Amino acid sequence: MEPILYMLRSSDVAVLKPSLFALAKLVHQDEKNSKLAVELGALEDLNRLMRAAAPNIHGIALAVIREVIENESLRVEVARSGVIGPLFLLASSNDPRVSRNVAATFCEFSQTSETRRMIVEAGAIPFLIRFLDFNPDIQTVAVRALADISIDHSYRRMIVNEQEGLISTLVDLLDSHNPDIPPAAALALSRMTFDQDFKAEILQTQVLTLLSQMMRSNSYQFIRHSVRLFLALYKDLAIGTTHIEAAITDRIVELISYKGNSDIQYDAIFSLYGLSNNDQNAREVIRAGAVDRICDLVSQANLRLQSQMTSFLCHLTSFESLGPQLGRSGLFEVLIPLSLSTHEKVWTASAGAILQIIDTKDHISISRVWNAPTGGLRNCFIRSLRSNYGSLQHLTIRTIFKWLEDENLAMKILITGSPEILTRVKEIANDAEACAPIPVEDLRDNVDLDPSVITMVQAGLIVDMLELKIMEEKSSYILWEDIQRQFGNVQYVMNDGVWIPFMRDASHEDILPQRIEAQKDVTLEVVLQESKHEVDDDASSMPDLELLSIADPGPKHKLETIHGDGASNAQKGFNNAQDVLEVKALYYLMRHMKEYEEKITVENFLEGKPLHMMSTLAFSNNLERQRVVAQYYTILSTQVDESVSEDALGSLLHLLQSNDLEVQRSSTAALYRLSVNVENKTKIVKLEAIEPLIRLMLSPDIAVHTDASACICSLAQLDGQTRSACSFGATDTV
Repeated sequence: MEPILYMLRSSDVAVLKPSLFALAKLVHQDEKNSKLAVELGALEDLNRLMRAAAPNIHGIALAVIREVIENESLRVEVARSGVIGPLFLLASSNDPRVSRNVAATFCEFSQTSETRRMIVEAGAIPFLIRFLDFNPDIQTVAVRALADISIDHSYRRMIVNEQEGLISTLVDLLDSHNPDIPPAAALALSRMTFDQDFKAEILQTQVLTLLSQMMRSNSYQFIRHSVRLFLALYKDLAIGTTHIEAAITDRIVELISYKGNSDIQYDAIFSLYGLSNNDQNAREVIRAGAVDRICDLVSQANLRLQSQMTSFLCHLTSFESLGPQLGRSGLFEVLIPLSLSTHEKVWTASAGAILQIIDTKDHISISRVWNAPTGGLRNCFIRSLRSNYGSLQHLTIRTIFKWLEDENLAMKILITGSPEILTRVKEIANDAEACAPIPVEDLRDNVDLDPSVITMVQAGLIVDMLELKIMEEKSSYILWEDIQRQFGNVQYVMNDGVWIPFMRDASHEDILPQRIEAQKDVTLEVVLQESKHEVDDDASSMPDLELLSIADPGPKHKLETIHGDGASNAQKGFNNAQDVLEVKALYYLMRHMKEYEEKITVENFLEGKPLHMMSTLAFSNNLERQRVVAQYYTILSTQVDESVSEDALGSLLHLLQSNDLEVQRSSTAALYRLSVNVENKTKIVKLEAIEPLIRLMLSPDIAVHTDASACICSLAQLDGQTRSACSFGATDTV
């Protein structure tokens, strides 16, 4: 590299030209060589040569610059080196090869926010618009650059105001014979639609006719960009106002069945989802046959497509006027098997759609699908009631309540014949006892009430309607005031070294009077008020522990008290010395967090003794303690943005390899936040975190695989070698 750069300082064209060609070859699609050239000072010589009189010199120098800035990490540095000035001098060249390289350079700079601002402020927009009249190769890169620049609202205004009729020019380019131009023009127009007045101007052109042609192309890019432009134009408008609009809707519906490319199918459904944002549009989409096509394909589709299809069906059924109509079209038979899917988004969307298409007055159709196919509607009810999704619980309880309120005898027989449903309804009804009484008339369409409250109260009313005996609480409890009577200086209660919180209702408020959950044959550890001295390695410095032994939990609890003063570690419930250390670490961290909750820094938590205590819990064999320290890491990562030690990251990476879902969720979230810091990236890669992260990208849990993927993406920004390491395995995983 150095001899080549030395020869760039020659005044002999016969030396300069081959030297520039050699440099262009070296940096072509080679990130390492591009960085090396910049580090060795090539930019100063290239800027000088771009001002050279000889076209064969300044043209090749510009081509080298364009090759270098294909590396995104170098664009800002190149732009700041002074290249903008000579670039604009060359923009006036009549040589088509130079003009194409100028347009391509503008296109590269337009992809990064800072360099985009620099070229726009320097006056790139007029040149790019002028390039639209050049040959198709130059037109293509000019349109792409304008599309990238139009991301910014103020720049969109500058583009349109620069030349009258520019929008019509872009629309005309949709009909270009060059296959690269129409997709780029469609992208630019899609971004123009962010401004309502520009959208109106686009709709006054022949855009619909040209989009219809593009959608019937065999090109994936033509179809994809034309469908997305149509969505951008019409998602806030009514479909069917003209013949061509309805015809385009029909074509998008046809693309649901497109063979050979599931991405086009996905984009078609995505577009129909966006278009169906009101009752009229949803009816038009159904008329065009979207639901019928999805019903034919959904059971055999891949999971990504199946997820999009069921979400779209759930969206359509959310319109009250359409739900029962769709239920009578055979949708039950399609959705019920999908509600048993192991894929979370598929089964929840399917269940949501099922619950929305139920016609509470059509007991004949309901009876027909109650037990079949594959367990029928009954299984869907059971799974929805047992889920953690409040919306599904709400829809299920609301449906049962409506049946009983209408005195539907057939439905009452079906519900009372399903003990699993009754059990779960009674469990939900138990929570209603903590709610203030709500008149029945206030439950109907009252948007001011929390749906979770409505669900609990309606569950209680169902119990009353069916004359069911309210069940005993699923878990017994001990009133906090009873514990305080026995242990006046109680601070909190633990189970196996883990703090036990107060029981809470569905709104995450403490149930009054305050209580803690108790389980049969479990000994609870009562922690008395702490002493003033600091916790150290001596077990005598631990807070006093007294024990509550729950022999027979119920309305009356038999309490056995063992005082901690003279008890051995075994009597206090500790299995070994490690157990003692871990409980001490847990107590220390709880007190430390309380003391420093307003001053969360690396020094206060991720160094010295606090870090030692966290590491002790991270490597514990006790799952609950691992969960606690993983949550601590999550909290700390939201407050800390500087570099942390390898020891701190090492404990977190150990948690990352846990098989427990809660630990995985907390540790991946924490690691992703810490990976934003560049120094932390280097340490994380050094500690060999990439392999477990790639494995977690395959997790069925959306929170785990999202944070793991985001962390991989963050690490891949470090350098070329790390990006390659992340790509090895991550690409296939994605």
